[in-house]
Amino acid sequence: MKSIFFILTLIVATFNFHDCQAQADPEVESILNQKNFGFESRMSGWWTKDKQYWSITDEKSASGKVSCKFTCDAIPEQQNMKIESKNNHKVDDSFKINVEEGEYKIRLKVFLEEQHPKSLHLSFVEPNKAWLQSIIKFRKLETGKWIDVETKIKLTNIVNGKMVLMVPSNVTHGGEGTFYVDDIRLEKI
Repeated sequence: MKSIFFILTLIVATFNFHDCQAQADPEVESILNQKNFGFESRMSGWWTKDKQYWSITDEKSASGKVSCKFTCDAIPEQQNMKIESKNNHKVDDSFKINVEEGEYKIRLKVFLEEQHPKSLHLSFVEPNKAWLQSIIKFRKLETGKWIDVETKIKLTNIVNGKMVLMVPSNVTHGGEGTFYVDDIRLEKI
């Protein structure tokens, strides 16, 4: 009888433990400052020389009040159209990217208009070092709604780095059109 009671107690305890584990699986915390990489800091955390293509706007947002918009009516002669997170001495350290070497998952939300470029290139840059790039292809994504997108990237140690969002001006990888980006996350795998 004691053996049966012990087995029943063990089974009930196992079910309770399993339920607690399932509920205790919180979303992994992003390494990036969500106010800046969710664009809620507006242009105070971003810089671009390509203001005719990139802007922080309240036209659409996946969360918060604003997102980052790219729009291009005609392919320019310049090579790339970029917007960069700031990493200079004038911005708060929480806007700078500091990561250890390893594999990471990049998550972001994109809203594609009917006509949109073919891809978005995300690069992580540390001063005076090579750019580490990941390409998000838009080819098979739905248009007209916010879509969760993720990709993996292998990073080296980055100290006081920045992120660069770039659309190539060539028709193979870039092109004309409009899309929005919001809620960029970086998570260590």
